[in-house]
Amino acid sequence: MKKVVVFLLSLVMLTTGSIVFINDGSNEVQASSLKAYNVPKRYRGHWKNKNCWLTISKRHISGNYFTKHGTTYRWTAKAQRHVSNHIVLCSRYRKGITIGLAGGERSYLVRKGKNLKLYIDTWVETLHR
Repeated sequence: MKKVVVFLLSLVMLTTGSIVFINDGSNEVQASSLKAYNVPKRYRGHWKNKNCWLTISKRHISGNYFTKHGTTYRWTAKAQRHVSNHIVLCSRYRKGITIGLAGGERSYLVRKGKNLKLYIDTWVETLHR
């Protein structure tokens, strides 16, 4: 009877050990599996202020508060798990765009006439070309 119990316990331990070894916990998403996001034309260009600058092209956003060469992707649950300094997650929200680094705080871009308002946390930067 003891030999059967020991055999079953060792079988259970071996099975759980192999499952843990196979699934090493890496849930990183490759950038190729993310969906591309094209920034609307009205937001593109080089925007600046005395303290802040932001360069927006069709597929890239860079600036002193963001990554230097950030490629834009759609904001999804799968994309939020991806941690990289070169990926900027974007989505449309009301009359603006929500942007942010994966795992970081969200920012909000709104076009007001010929200015661009950048809302970060509790403060606002007004940028112009």
